[in-house]
Amino acid sequence: SKITVQYRRPTSCHIFNGFYYDIKDFTRTVAVQSIKLNQNNCTDATDVLAEIPLDFHPQTAGTYTFKFYTGTNATSGEDEFMNYEVEVLP
Repeated sequence: SKITVQYRRPTSCHIFNGFYYDIKDFTRTVAVQSIKLNQNNCTDATDVLAEIPLDFHPQTAGTYTFKFYTGTNATSGEDEFMNYEVEVLP
């Protein structure tokens, strides 16, 4: 299965460089990784919503929790996530 992940790039010089994908039992922690090209003509790209597919191939039936990283809380410095549950039937 493919899950469409939407994200915003900080600048036009940032390009997708894979997913951070951590597996613990039925929990998947996901974050978009990017790299910044060494260019001087970068423009703000935060208003552009990009999409990239995430492949998900469960081997076991059950309820999976996806924790998508959304950033760091400016006040507390804690990582923040959007959580989604997906039920996989046998």
